[in-house]
Amino acid sequence: MVYKEPVNFDLDTTVEVTGEGRYVAGTVVLGSYTTYTETSYGQEITLFVPDGVDMAVSPEDAVTALVATERTIQGDPHRDTYVFVQEGQIAAGGAGSTTARVFAGSDLEIYIHEQAHLDEVAYYDRKMGWFTEASATYYGSDFYVVDGELRLKPAKLLERTDPETKWPRGDHHNDSVLAEPSTWDSKTDYQKGSRLLFALDAKLRAATDGDATIHDLMRRVNEEGGYRALNYTEFRGIVVDLGGEGTGSWLDPYVLTSQNPPQPNASAFGPTPTFANGTTNTSGDSRETFEFGIDIPSEDPQAPSPRRWRSTLMGRL
Repeated sequence: MVYKEPVNFDLDTTVEVTGEGRYVAGTVVLGSYTTYTETSYGQEITLFVPDGVDMAVSPEDAVTALVATERTIQGDPHRDTYVFVQEGQIAAGGAGSTTARVFAGSDLEIYIHEQAHLDEVAYYDRKMGWFTEASATYYGSDFYVVDGELRLKPAKLLERTDPETKWPRGDHHNDSVLAEPSTWDSKTDYQKGSRLLFALDAKLRAATDGDATIHDLMRRVNEEGGYRALNYTEFRGIVVDLGGEGTGSWLDPYVLTSQNPPQPNASAFGPTPTFANGTTNTSGDSRETFEFGIDIPSEDPQAPSPRRWRSTLMGRL
């Protein structure tokens, strides 16, 4: 049967597992894991690491990066979040509303990237769709952890503002318009979008003598976006509130046309600081073991009864 119009339906699913297990925010945790948990502003951030997995970074550094991102990006909903490490060397991840996954081969920028998604509450209309990955990519690639918060990487700052460095690098997004997803190449929102946010961060700092930064923009987007679709007019209004009408007018062509912003001047960010290594207390000694088995029908009356979790999947056909 073929439907010409979308049809809503509810699909009930049951997961059956023999032995111990744990159900966390819509995710069934199976096998032997170690958890690392820290609290930030009353919110718990928990990292689940499979025992024996070969991580590219230490679990302590990973949870420190997650917490630093949570502390830096404000205006997000007050909720606990959970990040699950998966076996594999793929340097990528994914995030939902309260949970994220990161492959074991990922470096710290992926943890920052995915936590940035968890700390972003707003939804966007078509012309603002680029902002989701652009903001997470900017935080992940250009910031690192210092004293429990995120700071711009000095090397990245110098690379992007050095007059001798080609700006922008690569020309495969030159015909793409951020406000028009149909014009995007692969990863336009990640690359061209994050590059624009770097330039916008510099513009905000220059227009306000350093009082307004990307962090203020993220807070306002979270506060005003809420759980509705934020449009470009509203986003531009936030930019104008922070940096003045001149900053809003400066932004328009770089979102609404294919133009690239001019290379920022390093002076907008002040003198390049020397950062000390920050430390964050973590608790990585709580070990929880979960035995996992698939339930196979058996006529043996002595067979153990499976434990059951029930979830509802909403879908459209």
